[in-house]
Amino acid sequence: MNVLLTGGAEHTAPGLMAMRQALIISGFNVLTVVPETESEHVACSISPNVAISIVQVGGDDKNPIYQVDGTPVDCVRIAMLSGLARDVSVVVSGIYGQLCLGEQSLYSGTSAAAREATSLGYPSLAVFQQVIEGASVGFDWCSTVAAEIAAWLGASSPPMCCAISINVPAILQSRSLKLTQPALRVWDPAELGQSTVDEVTGRVTFIRSALQAPQFEMQTNTDATAVATGHASVTQLECDVVNSTEHPVRERLEEVIKNVNVRIGATPQACQSGCCG
Repeated sequence: MNVLLTGGAEHTAPGLMAMRQALIISGFNVLTVVPETESEHVACSISPNVAISIVQVGGDDKNPIYQVDGTPVDCVRIAMLSGLARDVSVVVSGIYGQLCLGEQSLYSGTSAAAREATSLGYPSLAVFQQVIEGASVGFDWCSTVAAEIAAWLGASSPPMCCAISINVPAILQSRSLKLTQPALRVWDPAELGQSTVDEVTGRVTFIRSALQAPQFEMQTNTDATAVATGHASVTQLECDVVNSTEHPVRERLEEVIKNVNVRIGATPQACQSGCCG
């Protein structure tokens, strides 16, 4: 089975290298196409009407690594539309070393790459893992779980053309995956602070006030709640509405998670009573 690996980090990023290794161990042929520099916070931006270079920077004939002087979405489009990625069954974006919850996925280059793949007709997975500053980082469990989910997405028949994200907390309280909804955040309208007006130009300038960052609403079955209680969260980002509808895709994702939980040794008893709210 062939997979396109991409994301918002450069090819030497530890999370991406761990994901590549896990996919290869799982039996995938892995084509890696990533930006030449960190590009996580570029959302779904592309580089229209400009020449974009792509060069092989590592790997081998079976599992090559390419670098693109563009965005994560550019990477997906170049790989897919140029014919570089042939007979791909699934696209994996990440692992990026921070969480991406709720509407944060709208600003994430890693998520945007997965969404772009789905818009081109491929099932995709965006993978994120929380990293604690100063602590040693291990992506082994996260990459293994993501490879399992990628295998199920790639082998599904009929194809389950959807983009999903997985968020793994730094400290796991349970190895049971949770199918979740994106959480909402509460934004304070006063965040921009006081405004000043230039008497000559009339230009209004807002000075950002040092307020607390917006907080997620910790509702049941959201990605933020799952991560806060020590679970890996699996969230549907997008689906191909032409070939499927939301509810059947969610039902199939529930079945995928059920099977993956069994394969990684998670059981209902592994989840502490009441830990999910």
